[in-house]
Amino acid sequence: MFYLSQSFYRVFALVLALALILALILECETKIVYISFSTLITFLTYPLFYWLLDRHKTTNHCEN
Repeated sequence: MFYLSQSFYRVFALVLALALILALILECETKIVYISFSTLITFLTYPLFYWLLDRHKTTNHCEN
């Protein structure tokens, strides 16, 4: 899981850098800025969602 998260954050940094470079090149385009912010929000909530899902799996509420 640790190696998965490390590679995930490397991909996240690359995607975010590309989105920000596009936003700088096309600074008049609000769509690019919107895409970069939505990408940032998606990549920030993605590991949080999986952490909550993993935590829910480890704490089994259906045990008898």
